Amino acid sequence: MINILLINDKHEHVIDVWRTLRKNHIINPLPVVRNGAIALNMLRGTNGAMKMDPLPGIILLDINISGMNAFEFLENLKDDLALKSINVFVMINSEDDKELVKEYHQHISGYILKPVSLANFALAVSVLNHSWQLTALSQ
Repeated sequence: MINILLINDKHEHVIDVWRTLRKNHIINPLPVVRNGAIALNMLRGTNGAMKMDPLPGIILLDINISGMNAFEFLENLKDDLALKSINVFVMINSEDDKELVKEYHQHISGYILKPVSLANFALAVSVLNHSWQLTALSQ
């Protein structure tokens, strides 16, 4: 089963994502980290962090994470040969954020408009599920 890594520093958003995934019968493991620097350390096994094994097949990345911002995280991830194939979905707040994300379209698999509700998350979940199935088939 493929892990989905959630990078989000707001507890209520983490709960919303978890509930929405479960309501859509996506029961994959969902490790959560609070910022991009910690996530990179866990993905690489650096700075004393235990390396995630297996690596996640999908990352849900909040655009407003504290510490290392989402764009710095994306650049680091995609510059790393061992990590650049991970599917990343950026969680955005508005259509304005969508314009910011467009610059990184080669680094992400898609975006999810917040607040994370069943109505606006359903399409993204179906894309996640499809992405997960494709990733599973390629392994």
